[in-house]
Amino acid sequence: MVYMYVCLALAAVNGIGIALYFPSTPTLPPSRSAGVYAITNKTYSWVDAKALVVTCARNRVFVILSLAYGVISGLYSGWSALESPNLGSFGISQNDAGYISGSSIAAAALGTIILGAVADKKKDHKRTLSFLLLVGLIGIVAWSLMLQGLVPLSTDNASRIGQLSSLSVVVAVGFYSTTPIFFEAAVEASHPLPQGSVIMLMTFIFNSFSIVMLAIPAQSSLFNWLLSGSALLILVLLLWFYQNQDRRSHLDA
Repeated sequence: MVYMYVCLALAAVNGIGIALYFPSTPTLPPSRSAGVYAITNKTYSWVDAKALVVTCARNRVFVILSLAYGVISGLYSGWSALESPNLGSFGISQNDAGYISGSSIAAAALGTIILGAVADKKKDHKRTLSFLLLVGLIGIVAWSLMLQGLVPLSTDNASRIGQLSSLSVVVAVGFYSTTPIFFEAAVEASHPLPQGSVIMLMTFIFNSFSIVMLAIPAQSSLFNWLLSGSALLILVLLLWFYQNQDRRSHLDA
C-alpha cells in the first residue's frame, strides 16, 4: 500500500510539473530535418503504413537496429516482469525479490535518462551500444551461474540480496538503458521517414519479443540462459554488421 501511495505522489508531482512548466508552443523552431519526410501524407492510411514497413525492411541498418532493440529490450522486459518467480524458484522470498527488482527498475530509469542525454551529444552509437550490451551480458551470465549454483551465493540473507541486487542493476543498466540510443540510431538510419512511425514500429517488435519471454516458465534455467545467449548474438551482430549513420544530424549541422 505504501508503494502505491508513493507512486501516486510521484505521478501527482510529475503532472503538476508538466502543467506549470511546459509552454503552449516550443521555444525553438523545428530542425531542418523535422520537416523532411519520405511519406508526406498527414493522415495515414493502411497503404502508408505498408509503405513505411516495406521501406524500413529494405533498410539493412534499420533492420539490424530494430532486431537488436527488440531482442535485447523486449526479452529483458519479459525477464524483469517475472523476476520475482524466477528468484522464488531459488529460495528467494517474494519480499526480497521485490527489493531486488525495485533496485533494478530505479537503475534502468536513471540510466535511460542519463544515456538519453548522452545520445543527443555523442553520435558513436555502435561503441556505446556495444559497451552497454557487454556490461549487461556479463551481468546476466553471472546471474545465471549464481542461481545455478555454479558461482557461490552467500548464505547470509542480507549479503545474498546485495549480490543479486548488484547483478540485477548491472543487467538493467546494460540492457534497458540502451533504449534511447537504439531510438536515436534508428531515427538516424531511417531518415527521412517520420520519427514517430519508426519508433512505433520498433515498439511493436519490442512487444513481440516481450510476449515470447513471458511464454517461458520463469522457474526453468532456459529463462535466464535465453537472455544470455540472445545478448551474445546481438552483440556479435552489432560489432560485425552495424555501422553508425548520421543522415538526420548531418542535415541539421
